[in-house]
Amino acid sequence: MATANPRWKDWLKQAENELLWARDTAGREQHALGCFLSQQAAQRLDQYYITTRYPDSHFSGAAFEYFTAAQAAEAIQFAETILSRVRLETAES
Repeated sequence: MATANPRWKDWLKQAENELLWARDTAGREQHALGCFLSQQAAQRLDQYYITTRYPDSHFSGAAFEYFTAAQAAEAIQFAETILSRVRLETAES
């Protein structure tokens, strides 16, 4: 797979590291942070981007109060799926 960014492998390694951090964080019941870190890893999870990052994105309460273990697990699965696809597509590079 050709890419315009010569440092794409660095980006992939960083995303993989962020996914590890997301799993660890969610495993300690910090679900909003698990969602946010998963989003950072995949950059495709718009559902979690604003709402986990900004406290005033909800009508009331702190952002972390709105997220569940199921949402953290879903966000991690999204990130894993995207990163798996990137690994597959770049395996020949």
